[in-house]
Amino acid sequence: MIDSGIKQLIQNASLSKRSSWAIVRNGAVAEFSITDTDLNTIYQNFNYDTNILTVETEKAILELEINDSLTTIIAENANFRCSPWSQNIYLCVSKKDAQLSKRNRLTCIGEWNNNKDHGVIWDLGIGYNDFEAKIIVNNENLQRYLKQNEGEYIIDDSKFLKTIIEFSPFRMFNSKFASIVVKQKIPTTKDEIDGPHTHLLPNIILKGINFPIPVEDDMSSQIQIDPFGGVIDGNGKYTEWQGYEKDEFQMMMKLYGNKINFKNKIFTRDLLCNYLEKDNFQLISKMYADEHKQDLIRIVLAQIVCDKGYGQDIRKKGILTLEKLGAINFHSLKTWAKQISPELEN
Repeated sequence: MIDSGIKQLIQNASLSKRSSWAIVRNGAVAEFSITDTDLNTIYQNFNYDTNILTVETEKAILELEINDSLTTIIAENANFRCSPWSQNIYLCVSKKDAQLSKRNRLTCIGEWNNNKDHGVIWDLGIGYNDFEAKIIVNNENLQRYLKQNEGEYIIDDSKFLKTIIEFSPFRMFNSKFASIVVKQKIPTTKDEIDGPHTHLLPNIILKGINFPIPVEDDMSSQIQIDPFGGVIDGNGKYTEWQGYEKDEFQMMMKLYGNKINFKNKIFTRDLLCNYLEKDNFQLISKMYADEHKQDLIRIVLAQIVCDKGYGQDIRKKGILTLEKLGAINFHSLKTWAKQISPELEN
């Protein structure tokens, strides 16, 4: 059951432009966030009979069932190009309680109606059993094209996916207890991404690449929430990190997270600071050789770099250490440093 404090935090985050929400599976992501232009038109409703939270803007719709079977995991993550790390509340259920209709082919599902919007739902059939990637079609030409391809495996068909991008229908990505509908046009370049968007990456899906997240193997993440924005807010804007003593997420981990893990993080931070001061890269490298400690070390080093409470010398050493280690969030951290703390680039 979700703690009442976390439940209130979730409801507050659903109206904050600092926050971002994501339903993620390897190779498929839907993100919901609120832009400045949404603030005057946003609609939020919590149905106390069904425990369903709905948030709607002109660009997207977020829906979450706050079910008693959901459990909360509060964790930071620096795997696979986090920018430079992520801070999320993961709402999870057991995998056996997360099962959906596993479809491996393009399938017509039925009608979709939502206030002034309507269309026909098509499941793209990407083959996950606890996640569905769908499109909502209200264009006759696209509807005709989909009917011609119904029942086909389309994830490896670049021509099919290019056609979807050209028509740019609504996208609905969902788990069992959450869904995100993105209405705005599919961007053709990364520079066009502003607010809610989706990613569908066939190479990752086809190769079966798995990216680690802080969720046990027997659990299924239904949605993840970055409630405070962290170093990058819900719209991808870099912000100054407030540091260990002021960062709201650190306080939340201390209150609601795994207290043993939090104490271990603070111990690791102090140890790494000591090694950085003494230029002892050898001991840091020895720690990093333990793959179970790598993500924590990446997070802590990145946070030292981003924390202006530390001296410039220590922060520069943190960047150099991440570079020597080949840490995977290094590029994003350099981007942050260039924009927020240009003195670290000198």
